[in-house]
Amino acid sequence: MELDERARLRIVIVGGGTAGWMTAATLGLTTGTPSAARLADITLVESEEIGTVGVGEATVPHIRFFNQRLGIDEADFVRRTKATFKLGIEFCDWGRIGDSYIHPFGDFGHDIDGLPFHQHWLHATRGKPDETPALAACSLPIVAARAGRFTPPLDDPRSVGSTYSYAYQFDAGLYAAYLRDYAEARGVTRIEGRVEHVERGPSGIAALRLADGQRIEGDLFVDCSGFRALLIEGALKAGHEDWAHWLPCDAAWAVPTANAGALVPYTRATARDAGWQWRIPLQHRTGNGHVFSTRFTDPERARAVLLDTLEGEVLAEPRMLRFRTGRRHRQWIDNCVAIGLSAGFLEPLESTSIHLIQLAIGKLIELYPNDAVLDPADAAEFNRAMALEYDRVRDFLVLHYCATERDDTPFWRHMRTMDLPPSLAGKIAAFRDRGIVEQYREGMFLPASWLAVYYGQRIMPERIHPRRRTARRGRARACRGGRRRLPSHRRGDADACGLSCADRGCSVTATVAVLGANLCGWIAAAALAQRLPRESYRVVVIDDGTGGDGLGDFAPVIAVPPALAGFHADLDLDAATLVRMTGGGHALGVAFGGWRADGAATFLSYGETGAPLEGIAFHQLAGRLRAAGHPVRLADHALSAVAAQAGRFAPGAPIAHALHLPVAPYEALLRGAALRAGAERASADFVDAEIAANGIVEKLTLADGTGIEPWLVLDCSGTDARIASRTSPASEDWSSWLPCDRTHAETVPAQGAPPPYTQVDAQDTGWTATWPLDGADVRPTCSVGGNGKPFRAASRSRHGGAIASHWAPPRVCSNRCTRPH
Repeated sequence: MELDERARLRIVIVGGGTAGWMTAATLGLTTGTPSAARLADITLVESEEIGTVGVGEATVPHIRFFNQRLGIDEADFVRRTKATFKLGIEFCDWGRIGDSYIHPFGDFGHDIDGLPFHQHWLHATRGKPDETPALAACSLPIVAARAGRFTPPLDDPRSVGSTYSYAYQFDAGLYAAYLRDYAEARGVTRIEGRVEHVERGPSGIAALRLADGQRIEGDLFVDCSGFRALLIEGALKAGHEDWAHWLPCDAAWAVPTANAGALVPYTRATARDAGWQWRIPLQHRTGNGHVFSTRFTDPERARAVLLDTLEGEVLAEPRMLRFRTGRRHRQWIDNCVAIGLSAGFLEPLESTSIHLIQLAIGKLIELYPNDAVLDPADAAEFNRAMALEYDRVRDFLVLHYCATERDDTPFWRHMRTMDLPPSLAGKIAAFRDRGIVEQYREGMFLPASWLAVYYGQRIMPERIHPRRRTARRGRARACRGGRRRLPSHRRGDADACGLSCADRGCSVTATVAVLGANLCGWIAAAALAQRLPRESYRVVVIDDGTGGDGLGDFAPVIAVPPALAGFHADLDLDAATLVRMTGGGHALGVAFGGWRADGAATFLSYGETGAPLEGIAFHQLAGRLRAAGHPVRLADHALSAVAAQAGRFAPGAPIAHALHLPVAPYEALLRGAALRAGAERASADFVDAEIAANGIVEKLTLADGTGIEPWLVLDCSGTDARIASRTSPASEDWSSWLPCDRTHAETVPAQGAPPPYTQVDAQDTGWTATWPLDGADVRPTCSVGGNGKPFRAASRSRHGGAIASHWAPPRVCSNRCTRPH
């Protein structure tokens, strides 16, 4: 079905180079081909007079998936762009002069018992440091890179050959030309010309006027004009957030040389007196550059440093680039989106520039407008997502500079002592404490990347993570035997040997107090007791005296989301067992009735709905088909929705699903699991707490006079919040968004077989749900006013809901070990 030409979006890309042609190629593929119904007419304007930066030759593994999405043949791409393969980046002289480590595109070992491999490695190094291999020896891409070897990873997840990825090192100019051929073959029109004037209109930019007099109108403009930022800054004044105080390098010399020696599958970054130097091997030459700060050295000296340290014959005169690190305050304004250097620049230390281009293109495709009337919400989401990505990359780059022991030049003295972004300072503190690598739900750099820099630049955890089980007795005895030959046992030596408190005769353990012998409390206790070593931690569950379930007491049944499946598996409780032993039911999703003005029902599926096609989410494809007159229902493309509406459910099927579980038997199962894992139940109910002025809970008093001095308190006493209400009395009121304030529930006999889904029907002042069980239906109702138990939608300002954690300072046991007591 052909779309009316007037309905096609007119997209104008300003600037070629890598950013422009990556954008054009993706949009050309995504919006159709000349032989199919096109969603957009795409024009790219570039001037050969201006040229491009073209030094971004090193990439990260994400570029492979970009090429694959375009359907590019790898062998053809490698041949035409003179590419080489890349397993990681070698960093020389960053932590100390003489140091060298590789940031690999792969894992360091496998997780063991749910704990990252590096925690086990750290424990081993403290037990037998002379017999423990370096962490780098546990990374296949590092070992291969050092040996100058490369082979593509395997698909078999059981093989160590599947534990890594790879990227490319290529000629950026050849890559842009390659993508130009690709884009033009898919209908993208290229216009040679220089933009002289930008016409503004009510929706942002109306048209561009070129030096030859051409006028080019558009609905959506993409600014790929590089550092000039011709549209986003020149016309729309987006503003720039300057990061020079964290990343002071502001210039670079670049020069190609002839290849010298065998090609290696990695990029090299060598620290210099006032910056660093890159070396990128390609098939036909080697790319070299010196990134430096003009605050700490002059350009001519930086040029001399580069030329004096090159390994091959110089093929051209060095050229200097000037730049400013940071990002635009907004990268999408009105009908203009900035992609590439026009959006921001972070120095090329970790080969991030092309990846940030790729991320921006992907986000634009995800938010692709349906027509020329652009939604401001799309711009707001794009700006939020891209600002977050830039901030995360900034933190990772700054880590390389601040994690140094160098003080041999003013530049490095400044970098090691500068104030850090709070987001980075918190990450470093978490790792220094117990080796915790804060993970992003989404983001460019995975834990292995952070580990490579932490360990490579000598940031070592001070303590072993508490979930790391203590060493085997045989190893402990060996450590004790070595200790007898020492004149004294200094503080920390025992931890360095990896000994448990029990091995050293320590009688003190850290007490984790869970306030609430209810469903919420036993969930917390089961999780903690399952994972914390009994030798060092004691989990005590205390009845709060309220008699509630700790979760609001809304109904005698709780809906357990699919996300808890892993938690149950750790307790050896699968879904079929839980349903059988509690008399509960399964739910493949939620059916909503009466929520739409037209009365149509909707279904929220817990499983996937369709699959993306060429980078476009399935729901967006469905929307386009509906706009073209094709009736498409999302529910018909979700297996869980189809099964639920047919009343079918197979317990063993690999479909995400929730559970409806009666509270009392579910709580009993979790209580048994927690006690089997080592949790204890307190001798009496909670009476009072001694809380210091800084919010630390010093002591819990029970009804029988027993006192408990906790290391950590989890307040699971529900809406009463018997401790959290005192340590954090302020709360955020959400009732303006969630106005229901009364709840009650009734249980009625089931009518036929229980359907495998939850039914939620809108009422005049709220809603009523139906949770089907075996032989009965539980129907909770939430309403504004009316009968029932009162409640208020809110969250603790400091601790987020009913669970509040208070970390007390570690107390030192009689053997002066450094474990948190």
